[in-house]
Amino acid sequence: MKRTHKVTLAGEELTLSLSFGTSLEILDKVESPTAILQAAVASMQGKPAAFRLTEKNIPTILMIGNKDHEGLSYKKIGELCFEHGFINAAGEALSYINAMVSNSSEEIVAEGKAEGN
Repeated sequence: MKRTHKVTLAGEELTLSLSFGTSLEILDKVESPTAILQAAVASMQGKPAAFRLTEKNIPTILMIGNKDHEGLSYKKIGELCFEHGFINAAGEALSYINAMVSNSSEEIVAEGKAEGN
């Protein structure tokens, strides 16, 4: 099972944790990762969404995911989101949430090969 997800913000690569504990922390501080993804899908279908990504919760999601790796502060991740553009950063946050909610059993290794569990 894939345990990390990489995103790039303003040229800086961040490693984000994919774990049950991380998903619970996102749930406690922002919203359920499943509900976030469901809201994004609803929005893309032109339906009302019960949740919106904002300039406050995008960096929060990414900071929670990043704390066990680079451990960047909320302010630093917020600045990276600003430099990257919040709309683009929202896409990165959604790709992370999607990986968390629909985690794959394969992980791409440095050599470009898929490694199964």
